[in-house]
Amino acid sequence: VELRSPLRVLLVDDDEAVRAAVRTLLEGGGCTVVAEAGDGAGAVRAAHDPSLSFDVVLSDVEMPGPKGMALVHELRRARARLPIVFLSGYASSRHFAAEFRAHGIELVAKPPAPGELLGALQRAASRAQAAPDR
Repeated sequence: VELRSPLRVLLVDDDEAVRAAVRTLLEGGGCTVVAEAGDGAGAVRAAHDPSLSFDVVLSDVEMPGPKGMALVHELRRARARLPIVFLSGYASSRHFAAEFRAHGIELVAKPPAPGELLGALQRAASRAQAAPDR
């Protein structure tokens, strides 16, 4: 499965400083951040915006508005096979890891190591491209 290069990312985090740091990391790794949102509701609006084209969502787990699996369901209501990678700074969100994996979602700890984050984005995008249409 060949991926578009560079990967186009919707970046979602309620902490502007985290978004800036992650954006720098992504762009240094060859990705393009095409849009950003500061909460789950903003991410859902972006997913419903037909003018925005992105390959994968990179989102914080814990933030205002829909989060975790609720956010996954809202995003995939807009774009059925949307690849999602979650970032988490909370050890407590590890209990979500199995559920996330069951839905093809990667979970990366904050602060993310560049290789780990870029690998997770590539895996998520590859899985979504390879998935059969429903």
